[in-house]
Amino acid sequence: MLQANRLPVRGPQCNLLRISERVSTSHCALKAQLHRNVSSLLYIDKGVIVINKPPGLVCQFDKNEEVRLSSPLVKPITKGDVPPFKSFLQDLQRSLQLKRTPIPIHRLDKLTTGAFLVARDIRSARNVSGQFQSPRGVTKKYIALVRGGEKSFPGERGSIANTFVFKDGRVSLVTSEADLLQADKSKEALTEWELLASSPKAPISLVRLNLLTGVKHQLRVHMAKSLHAPILGDTLYSKARLSPKILNVVNVPEGHMYLHAHELSFDRFFPKSHRVTVTAPLPGYFTRLCAKLDITLSSEMTRARVLVDGEEVKGGVKALLEQFNATNEAAPPSLATSTSVARS
Repeated sequence: MLQANRLPVRGPQCNLLRISERVSTSHCALKAQLHRNVSSLLYIDKGVIVINKPPGLVCQFDKNEEVRLSSPLVKPITKGDVPPFKSFLQDLQRSLQLKRTPIPIHRLDKLTTGAFLVARDIRSARNVSGQFQSPRGVTKKYIALVRGGEKSFPGERGSIANTFVFKDGRVSLVTSEADLLQADKSKEALTEWELLASSPKAPISLVRLNLLTGVKHQLRVHMAKSLHAPILGDTLYSKARLSPKILNVVNVPEGHMYLHAHELSFDRFFPKSHRVTVTAPLPGYFTRLCAKLDITLSSEMTRARVLVDGEEVKGGVKALLEQFNATNEAAPPSLATSTSVARS
């Protein structure tokens, strides 16, 4: 079965990758290369691409690289040593035969996985960037495993609103007037949270987080310092070792932070406005740990989906690729009830 969150890389299905530029089957090796270097394609249209970011990728250029929306092109492909994020974008460009290097619009922390959006051109970059800055623009929802059982939470759902201060690059919550006076800058941060499930075996819970503002490390700070339920694997904002109640029940692999950008919603124009929602399936190490903890995940958390105006697109990204290949127009995909898509 063709997986909606995977790019076909061999045989006649390579023709699906012709989007708006012609690509021959001789480029199939490059398509396979994409799988080794970047994660799964979740959504594509003539202006933007959404991929399922893998853990470990730093989603920003190093200090010697500059990406300006005022420039018609991101830095061209060069030989020699290439920073990981630049290489990531170049692989995406080569694999999809794009005319220019995709333009990053937002960031995800190094160990955070999930839906990550890039623009294919300057106009789209400016449009989506404006939506990220607007309170009613892009909607970002996350799934996380946190340290703490059901009794750790004041209820089934709630919101957190407070002020963050920044000093010498570090982020913390305001606790006094002195914090504000000594800080380099301050920002308001607002998060909505919902308790989805708690493990019957160990004090670990599954939560959904709605990021209403985009402050650096907002979710990590809010969970650790406001709800006192740190995100599992976050060693920056929680120095305490895992309790024996967890370690005696399950082995938590090191090197992972269990925070996943599950859902991204934004406006696109085909030519009138449509609301597009893209969901990224949880990574395997996340789902395996939930299984060991007897935390049940809904099917929506374990498969890729594309919705337009609330209706699911049958076939997900495969349908989008087929339509763009056939029509070469920025029209909205046909809508239908999606069948379940298996994941490897």
